[in-house]
Formats: sequence, C-alpha cells, structure tokens
Amino acid sequence: MAQSRFKVISKLRQVNDVDLAKESMQTQQIITELKELLSKPEVINGFKSQTACLAWSDKVASLLQATKEHHAFFMERLNVLNVSGLSADLYASTFRIMVSIANQGLFELEHNMPSEIEIDTPKKPEKEWYEKPYGIILLTVISGLILAYLAYLFGWNGPKDNTQQTQEQTRSATPDTNIPKKTPSSPPVTKK
Repeated sequence: MAQSRFKVISKLRQVNDVDLAKESMQTQQIITELKELLSKPEVINGFKSQTACLAWSDKVASLLQATKEHHAFFMERLNVLNVSGLSADLYASTFRIMVSIANQGLFELEHNMPSEIEIDTPKKPEKEWYEKPYGIILLTVISGLILAYLAYLFGWNGPKDNTQQTQEQTRSATPDTNIPKKTPSSPPVTKK
C-alpha cells in the first residue's frame, strides 16, 4: 500500500515537472518571439502602412497574454490605433507607448516577475429609479393619468365624429325644402 502511494506521488511529481518544463519552454519561446518583433527595423523607422502596423500589433498582443496587465494596457492602445483618420502625431505617440508596454512585458517575462496588479474593469454606475425600465413605465402611466384628469376637468370630450359634424353643417347651410308645408284646410268632416 505504501509503495503504491509512493508510485502515485512520484508520478504526480513527474507530471508537475513536465508541466513546469513546458511552461518554461513556452515562456522562452514567447520571449524569443517578442524580441524578434521588437527588433524589427519598422518599429524604429515606421511601418509602410497602417495594415502592416496592425498586423505587427496583433502578434505582439497575442504574445503579451502571458502578462495580463501589459496585455490589457496594450489592447487599450491598439483600440486607439484601429480608429481611422487619426493624426500622424497621435498615431506615432500611441505606437511609441505600445512599444514601451511591450518592452516592459518582455522585461517581466525575462526576469520571471509575476504580474501583481489586477486590472479592475470599470463598473457601470447605478442608474436612478426614473432611468430604469420600471421607473420609465411608472412615469409614463402617471403622466397619462394627469393628462386624462386635466382633460376631464376642462371638459374636453374628444374629437367629434366627422360624419356627424358634416351633417350638422349641411343642415344649417341649406333650407329644409323636403318638409311639406301646411296648407290651410277645412276642418275634418265627421259623419253622422
């Protein structure tokens, strides 16, 4: 029984050592690729097009995922570069900041410095009661009731029916010719 435990523990240690070795190799590979990307002449002299710069930035961003805080800062700047119509000065200064962030991330990876800062995502501020859906519905209902009360109070009975209104207008405009006129007649004859 003790030997089987020993075998399991030694197996776990071997697996853990293999995982650490793989992680170390991955980190070394990331460091190598970051160094290659940061040493390109285009980084100093400038890229030929915005597309080439964005392709370089995408590669660096994927490698910086090993350092979460640098990746987050780098992605913020990359979002700025994706905006079309930027001035050359803003584009250049944003790119220099991105290169600086990538160099900091490379330094941390080379010296095995863990990221200590956790990035807090900003929370949306709490809305007031009248900005929430139920508050909007409540305000709409209350304002409708107030308007209905005011309409009742001041005697508004709603629009009249157009057919009824036109009939009233035609009656008042034309004299009554269809009504038979009374003529004097003799009194009715009664039979005896």
